Amino acid sequence: MTMNKQSRSPFFFLQLGLWLLVLVTMGSLYTWRILAQPEPIQFKEDPRYALEFSPTVEPIQNFQLIERSGEAFDSATMDGKLWVVSFFYTSCTGPCATLNRSIEQLQNAFQGEEITFVSISVDPSLDTPERLQTYADHFNADPKRWLFLTGEPDNVQQIGQEIFKVATGAGMAPEQGDHEITHSDRLILIDQEGMVQGYFSALSDSELEMLKRKVRKLSAQPELERVSQKTSQTSTR
Repeated sequence: MTMNKQSRSPFFFLQLGLWLLVLVTMGSLYTWRILAQPEPIQFKEDPRYALEFSPTVEPIQNFQLIERSGEAFDSATMDGKLWVVSFFYTSCTGPCATLNRSIEQLQNAFQGEEITFVSISVDPSLDTPERLQTYADHFNADPKRWLFLTGEPDNVQQIGQEIFKVATGAGMAPEQGDHEITHSDRLILIDQEGMVQGYFSALSDSELEMLKRKVRKLSAQPELERVSQKTSQTSTR
């Protein structure tokens, strides 16, 4: 019996060695696969979209466009008023319908209150004042409280990217060739002093409720208090 065990010992150790080699090889391959995977992309949160939003230090820059009525629009006429800016285009097959339905609901929710909605087309080559008029009627837009604007493509793009800091890409009319138009789904709240008070997704019920609360708070805030806060923010920055 003792001789049997001794004769099997080399074979036993050979099997054990092979198993250890397999285990080490498998472990090495697993470790290599983990290390070879690219690091996950880290997305830096845009502070404009944070729930706790700090108003801008300076009022937004004035700009001029054309309203659906054919009349010139100057953003300086919004001084002293609350207004909500958005970007869209009439041939949009994506989120534009939902975005404008949300604005229609806000328009109804703030009947009789001093707030104006300003929708800017990012496809001005197609969206003429006449086309905007037809589109606005589809959403029951009050011409005194909900404006639809168009203008030169370069101007529209500058307004979106440089003034409101959102992605906008003015495109060509579809019949002129394929194109891709970029625009934000955010509703941008501007206070009576011309300061950006927040960016709210028109596709989110919770953010729309936040926008409503912010509007009511700003509407109820006395002018003297608003000016005092603005002065305080400017001095601390």
